[in-house]
Amino acid sequence: RERERDGEDISNVLLPHQIVMSAPAEEKKKVPLGERLAKGWASFRLFLHNSEAGTHCGRNAAGWRRAALFYSGFYGIVTALWAICFVVMLSTLPSTTEAPRNQKYLQPTPVETPREPSFSFSDPASLVRIQDSITSYLSNFNTAGLSPACSAPPYGYDASRQPCIYLELNRVFGFLPSADVTVTCSVVAGSANIIAQPGVFRKSTFPFLNGAEGQPTNPYIADVVALQLDATSGVDAKLECLSSASDNIRKFDVNISV
Repeated sequence: RERERDGEDISNVLLPHQIVMSAPAEEKKKVPLGERLAKGWASFRLFLHNSEAGTHCGRNAAGWRRAALFYSGFYGIVTALWAICFVVMLSTLPSTTEAPRNQKYLQPTPVETPREPSFSFSDPASLVRIQDSITSYLSNFNTAGLSPACSAPPYGYDASRQPCIYLELNRVFGFLPSADVTVTCSVVAGSANIIAQPGVFRKSTFPFLNGAEGQPTNPYIADVVALQLDATSGVDAKLECLSSASDNIRKFDVNISV
């Protein structure tokens, strides 16, 4: 009304009671699946080859040349670095004629669990189990050098409480000692009464050649030796054992707790 009094034209001005709500817009028309697939295929074909822009997969010939040059240089450098590292690492290894091959590491046996057997002198069932384990273990070796107490059941795992601890020597390809390999043990910590020393690995069982000509037996059968202890009052000791021939001496430790 104020505008009207001021002489303005208010014919195009909507008054509050004259505002009209517009009708809702029509829903967007859905494109059929076939049409969408056709458009997608056309776009993909255009991406593979655009004759107007002269591109293939989004790049022109100059772009592909630059990409090929870059990646050829990049992977060439990576390959050269890998080859240099490989050659340097190989140069630090001894030749195959100098290094031990097919080596089997020395360990106390038998092994019911990964490292040590478990038994109790007061549990007959556990003693039978350990005796069976030793019998199975000794079937893989030449037992001619074992004492009678350690070559047949019960192997000291009975009321006598004089258990045998078996040791095998490393299998080193081509190793031929000049004499029998003698094994002797001594107590370096704790207390233990050694009844019998392990003995010797006979020279006649060497060398180990993994089945090649010149091996004493095929399949290879190594000697095994046994250390026998008096465990009547218990054993908790560290023993040091030496395997020695006239031209070779090796030392290893055996920790025993009974």
